[in-house]
Amino acid sequence: MSDTWYVTRDYVTVRSGPGRMCPAVGHLHYLDSGTQLSETPNWVHLRLRSRSASGLPAGSTAWVAKTHAALRTHT
Repeated sequence: MSDTWYVTRDYVTVRSGPGRMCPAVGHLHYLDSGTQLSETPNWVHLRLRSRSASGLPAGSTAWVAKTHAALRTHT
């Protein structure tokens, strides 16, 4: 089973760690997606499934606030 998260906002800053104080590593846009690597109560660590709309390469990793993403579970 793999968990895929989709961005639910038009423009989201993604970070190097789980928190707003962690450095930004780029941006994701609506429906950019990634496979979950880990999570905290408020953040999810993703590996991008494909090149993001903003140009982050497929395979990049970043943390996204859960308030800006939705989980879709595949079985």
